[in-house]
Amino acid sequence: MTGASRRSTAALAALVLLAVVCGCAGAQSPDPVQACAEGEVPDPSGEPGDAEILLEVASGFGPQDVHTVVYDDGHVATLTDEDERALAMLTLPRHIATPYDAGPGAWQAGYLPDCALTQIRDRAEEIVVGDHEFGEPTISDSARTFVTYIDAAGTGHQVNAYALGSEDGVGGISDAERLARQRLLALISVVTENATATEILPIDELQLDGVVEALEEDPAGPAWPLAESLAQTLDERDCVVFTGQDARDVYRFHLDGGFAEVEGSLAVRTLPPGFEGCVE
Repeated sequence: MTGASRRSTAALAALVLLAVVCGCAGAQSPDPVQACAEGEVPDPSGEPGDAEILLEVASGFGPQDVHTVVYDDGHVATLTDEDERALAMLTLPRHIATPYDAGPGAWQAGYLPDCALTQIRDRAEEIVVGDHEFGEPTISDSARTFVTYIDAAGTGHQVNAYALGSEDGVGGISDAERLARQRLLALISVVTENATATEILPIDELQLDGVVEALEEDPAGPAWPLAESLAQTLDERDCVVFTGQDARDVYRFHLDGGFAEVEGSLAVRTLPPGFEGCVE
């Protein structure tokens, strides 16, 4: 088992992020998200991970369930479905971490214009920095959204909101909390409104975390590709990051259905550039 319930929860939350931010009675709506003009969308040089992380968005159980990373130079990495192309490229060493339960996913590169970066910084200073209350809507079995912003001084700020985007017509939150939630959704929407997608990023880091009770290999299925067994690898650790060719070999093992034979609670995650793996 690879935690499909967590993946479906994260996927639902990711869809919520695309919802239109609307006003509510008794609260003033936040400034609308500005869609930057086409002429303002330069393709930045370099690649994701060359610059420091500016913003992380995660949906699930914690900030490790990252699905969107914005870098200070305008590059973006967005989690998408598993992709063979992620194995067809070689890459320089990277660092990172993300969400994923039905499978590890792959990272889609993209970029944002300066107009969007300015909006992100301005909105994050308003709604991520400082103390903000987002309330707890009376909704069950929903994901929590975590937004992490790194300011110009390199200081990290993080907020989280339960069932973000599902608060309309639901009790448990005040008008001020609804407005704060709208502002947080507006910040995230700057990315979805303005990002231009490019290529699938090559895999260089893959994280496994959880508990393996047994691995019954199917003679007709793929063999575990590394010298040390999966059970041995996780015996004294509940989290490990594979890099380089080891990461790609384990990813191939997943694509070929190898983790279908695993008993236990195991999450498999490809890590985006710049995100440290195996963090609480």
